[in-house]
Amino acid sequence: MDSPSEEFNDLYTKLFGISKDLKLQADIFVMASLDDHNYISKLLRCSLCPASFVALSNAEEWTPLMYACSRGHQSTVRMLLEYDPWLDTSRAFVMAVRGGHIHLLPLLLQG
Repeated sequence: MDSPSEEFNDLYTKLFGISKDLKLQADIFVMASLDDHNYISKLLRCSLCPASFVALSNAEEWTPLMYACSRGHQSTVRMLLEYDPWLDTSRAFVMAVRGGHIHLLPLLLQG
């Protein structure tokens, strides 16, 4: 049987689409950095509010999109923008330019 805190985390995730478990939140940043768009896609499909995961920022105020742009991961950038087309791309644009990933700029300008 699940502990009360595990039951609360499950209920919170179902209601709000965001896990109280910080590990899941951290995973989207790591996976965006590693270009694991399959994992991110599964995580977002299981969420009631996938845009909330896409728009998360960590303690350094980086978003998953910024991590993907800083590494030049086109497929992950495209997928994140599909889940939240109204996402502010200005800082991600800067990360792409700094990293020399000019191929991402048309995607970011479409948003």
